[in-house]
Amino acid sequence: MKIPTTNTILVTAIISMIGSIQSISVSPTE
Repeated sequence: MKIPTTNTILVTAIISMIGSIQSISVSPTE
């Protein structure tokens, strides 16, 4: 079972974007 390099890059980019969005959304408002 080979994992396409392109697929891995896409997944990594998506995870990075989600992490950034969550960090901004969860910023403390107190």
